Amino acid sequence: MDTQNWINVDYVKCLQKKLPCECEKITETYFYITLDTNRNSKFYGAMGLRYSENEFEQWDIERKTDGTYKVYIQLEDTVSIIGTLLLKENTLCFFDKKNKKSTFKKYGNAQYLKQNVLLLNKAFMKRGYSLLEKTFNEDSLNCSCNKELGIINLVTVNGSDKSWILEQENDSVFIYDFTNSSDGKTVPPRINKKLLKKYKW
Repeated sequence: MDTQNWINVDYVKCLQKKLPCECEKITETYFYITLDTNRNSKFYGAMGLRYSENEFEQWDIERKTDGTYKVYIQLEDTVSIIGTLLLKENTLCFFDKKNKKSTFKKYGNAQYLKQNVLLLNKAFMKRGYSLLEKTFNEDSLNCSCNKELGIINLVTVNGSDKSWILEQENDSVFIYDFTNSSDGKTVPPRINKKLLKKYKW
């Protein structure tokens, strides 16, 4: 099996109503998992991303006799168990150390930052609004929950310094032009932004 990308179904449902930062937090466990079970592959293993982390956690995997995969992190002589993965057709189930189950579905080869844009586009279109690419007149958009700037939903463009901020308040979503942050003297940095659009949500 080649490397496959999986997204938490609770996270997908959440993005129908809320923005990535809030959905990451609500999901509680991992919201994206990348898995490669081909032992001959240099990418053999798995990675998981959750709200409390800025980057994917790198995991080792071990196939068990029942067909599941033990997921763990090994540092020298110390082994930390993460949980168990179960592959069943187009569904991936993750069981944490307390055996709490999370269900994931396959989402293709797009990076998760682009997948966020695709899911947000569905939410905008469902409400009769334009795709984000049309709103910003830009292709190759990414969207992340940026924690370095103080937990903001940040939309960026590949190969460009253009960026926008998405915010949600009550029954409205706001899009701001992100001009620049402060000089680093404040923590988190002070954000300079200008309202671009407001949507009924």
